[in-house]
Amino acid sequence: MKRSTRRTSSYTSSEGTKSKRRSSGGAKRRAKGQDSNSSRRGKAQRDDKQSSTSRRSRAKQKEATRPSQKSGKHSHKSTREDGAKADSTLWIYGVHAVLAALEAKPHEVLRVRIVQDALSDFEKKYGYTNVAVERVGRKDILEVVGTYARHQGIAAEIRVPEPVWLDDVILDIGDEPAVVVILDGVEDPGNLGAIVRSAYAHGALCVISPTRHAAPVTALTYKTACGALSHTPVITVPNLAHAITKLKSKGFWVYGFDAEGQSSAEQTALDRKSVLIIGGENRALRRLTKEGCDVIVSIPMDVQDFSMNAAQSTSIALYEWARQMRAGSGG
Repeated sequence: MKRSTRRTSSYTSSEGTKSKRRSSGGAKRRAKGQDSNSSRRGKAQRDDKQSSTSRRSRAKQKEATRPSQKSGKHSHKSTREDGAKADSTLWIYGVHAVLAALEAKPHEVLRVRIVQDALSDFEKKYGYTNVAVERVGRKDILEVVGTYARHQGIAAEIRVPEPVWLDDVILDIGDEPAVVVILDGVEDPGNLGAIVRSAYAHGALCVISPTRHAAPVTALTYKTACGALSHTPVITVPNLAHAITKLKSKGFWVYGFDAEGQSSAEQTALDRKSVLIIGGENRALRRLTKEGCDVIVSIPMDVQDFSMNAAQSTSIALYEWARQMRAGSGG
């Protein structure tokens, strides 16, 4: 019985020892596993931190090497209040726009790009030796003027002209016939160019446009103006009411063209010194602009509920003023 008891006791003691060893080994393994997990978590956090730092570093490098939007921009703001710096340039395109720039202000033309097909005729008629002429493919022109520009195989990089100021234009004006066009909210650059073209054709001193909510002078403006921008300036003013007051002080009469005009253009004796104000594409003259007008004039049409765009209205208004001046029937 004692032997049995000893064996039992011995067995029990052995099992307890094994149990303790297993318990101790499990604890060690768990502790080691926890240490390992902590080590992995710490490494992962360090890796994440390094990765985040690396991403920020790469982003900064990319931003530093990215071309500046301002430095690559070829926009024309020469006559706007937020206007141009002396070293700003603009690519213009189209035969008439480029040739007019070469004829009127060759010192402002930096270089000309022209396709081979148009080169011989260009050199035959206009042999400008003081301007760099580059023979290029059409894709080389499209890359500077835009994919959809109707460039006619020629483009030119020009210096943005210095701003023209209203005070300078009307400084020495006398009693001879003179006309000024004011645009009250024309926002389409193509329309602006067409208006400048009509203004030049009828001898207008300038075209005035507000700083805000108005079309900028762009390459499209040069294209639709067909060279007129080299002769008739677009003057941008921060306040149309102040510009109207200045013109009145120089003896101008102000005519606003609006569908609700008291009389038609042909029934109105336009003054020898006239300001013709045209509203924007989608709205009539603004209230404050109307209040500055001496007379509100309409353009009669045979069709009801129909309207013309700003460029067409300007052409009619300018033609009527010029017709009256030639006939001597103006005021």
